[in-house]
Amino acid sequence: MPSFQGSGFLIGLPEGCTDASAYTFVLPEEGERTAYVTIKAERLQEPQDLKAYVSKQQAALQENVEGFEVAQYVAGQHDGMDVVLTSVEWGPADGRVSQKIAYFLVQDDKGQKIFTLTGTDLASQFQKTGPIFDQIFKTFTPNQIQLIEA
Repeated sequence: MPSFQGSGFLIGLPEGCTDASAYTFVLPEEGERTAYVTIKAERLQEPQDLKAYVSKQQAALQENVEGFEVAQYVAGQHDGMDVVLTSVEWGPADGRVSQKIAYFLVQDDKGQKIFTLTGTDLASQFQKTGPIFDQIFKTFTPNQIQLIEA
């Protein structure tokens, strides 16, 4: 039976289960706002180019999210992984939300897996939290425990 090790737990799962893990980490509060980072993992069924994957994700958001705009798009490498870093904004002017999103493509013996890290805060606070999200994203390293059976 495959296993998945997460934060403080180990669980046995039936064959064929898919790892659709999502973790949320809340940054220390400042005033009335709470910024947070989410990490999501997705095993790809078919090999994909990371830039094409990100374009497809952003096209879906532009179609379905009010006022969605891409403010930054940078592709490169991080510790041998392909990575795309984007900054996006969405929502009405009085409650506009900013997100910094990093997409990491990991290749292993089971194929490709994409880790998506998303830092979210109000647009009015993003000048402070954007650099914090960058610092967090730079520390990202997938470990073999999640890659082995996930």
